[in-house]
Amino acid sequence: MSQPVAAKILVVFFSRTGVTRKVAEALAHAASADVEELHEARSRRGFWGYLRSGFEATYRRPSSELLPLKRDPRRYDIVLVGSPTWSASLSSPVRAYLEQQGALLPDTGLFVTCAGPRADSVLAQMSSLLTKPALAKITLRDADVRHGPAVQIGEFLEAVLVAWEKRGNDPRASSAG
Repeated sequence: MSQPVAAKILVVFFSRTGVTRKVAEALAHAASADVEELHEARSRRGFWGYLRSGFEATYRRPSSELLPLKRDPRRYDIVLVGSPTWSASLSSPVRAYLEQQGALLPDTGLFVTCAGPRADSVLAQMSSLLTKPALAKITLRDADVRHGPAVQIGEFLEAVLVAWEKRGNDPRASSAG
């Protein structure tokens, strides 16, 4: 029986309603990963926060209020980046993160939560802000997240790790005698 791959993983996400947070926490738990929740100087709660979120997403504007990061993504083998879908677009905090960090990120996996259609468009927007293709991508419907997405999360994490190994990143290969 082979041993699991020991990749150092960071989960980065933004969540306005808690749905994307639930997925990020489940991924972090399953992968024994560190977590970086993106925070902003101003709240997105309530009616005005909702409107501002939709406006920025519609016009593909990055958040100008992203607070400093606590973790350096370059210290990880894999960074899993998650965003909710806002107005059929990438959330502005995650857009800001990827615009700032996308060129520095190691291998990535992308996850998106959505209530409606167009999550594939969000994944495409996220991918366009990276310098190399993501290892794996997943879309999770909000309704599925509320019922526990354990199977989808497990399959996504496995796909990420298998793709990471195929890129020649398996640390077991160098220790094999």
